[in-house]
Amino acid sequence: MKKTIILIAGKKRSGKNYTAEMLQNIILKKNISCEIFSFAEPLKDIVAKTFLITPLELEDYKNNPNRYKIMLKDNDGDTSKELTDFRQVLNDLGTPIMKSYFGENIWVNLIENKIKKSQSNVILIPDFRFPIEKLQMKDIKVSTIRVNKEGLEHSDLVSENSLNDFVFDYEIDNNVEGYSKLIIQLEGIIENILEEL
Repeated sequence: MKKTIILIAGKKRSGKNYTAEMLQNIILKKNISCEIFSFAEPLKDIVAKTFLITPLELEDYKNNPNRYKIMLKDNDGDTSKELTDFRQVLNDLGTPIMKSYFGENIWVNLIENKIKKSQSNVILIPDFRFPIEKLQMKDIKVSTIRVNKEGLEHSDLVSENSLNDFVFDYEIDNNVEGYSKLIIQLEGIIENILEEL
């Protein structure tokens, strides 16, 4: 079987990781090996280690910016100033800082190396955020999925908007009521992707 990569995109809190987990379950039930990778995993490791927190704590802090902020305190601890939130830190470090030093392809190169070492037939990547991340690896099929969900908070971050005009292979509606309706959409997509191999 030809190795397949499925890139999953969507606005923050649209259900990208949840979609990847559901797709992985569908694929594994077909006795096809499947892993979930992330462009941002090395970046999140750096930030978590810098702030002396676990990757799970970082996810919680990133996803709850109204509860968790990064504060600057003076030496006596009496005066503090709000600097930013963790999602902004990840965006700033990952895009303008790391890419300016190591090139636009820093995160693409790291994940391509990981994919080459993987023995899995299908790799799911639920943090596809930039057109440059549309992997083009020899002998590997790449499909793209956008997760659509209404009522999400708007963000001006470049990482949230760079794929607004991108043409995806598939789109799913994460507004449907009921787990089974979402599963039906995902099973149909997987059938189409696997048929093309």
